[in-house]
Amino acid sequence: MDTSVLEFLAAPFVASLILTGIHAYLGVHVVERGVIFVDLSLAQIAALGATIALLMPITGGDPHAAVTYWVSLALRWCSQRSGRGTRVFPRKR
Repeated sequence: MDTSVLEFLAAPFVASLILTGIHAYLGVHVVERGVIFVDLSLAQIAALGATIALLMPITGGDPHAAVTYWVSLALRWCSQRSGRGTRVFPRKR
């Protein structure tokens, strides 16, 4: 077995473990505070809408079809209209 591949991939693997730990640690503190940035959450909902639209047979798998944009916009609009604001997890008093 050739160990040069393992030697080559060792540093990126360790870096990915370190980054995962850092992001998990910081993510826990963000969730504890209960503040989720609105622009980030809306972008993620829009991306989810685009993904759902791509799975629909009407788009034909075209990511630039007008239907894809409309489904993404509709899902983003529905999530914005839910009235949850910036706090996903309300603070306990």
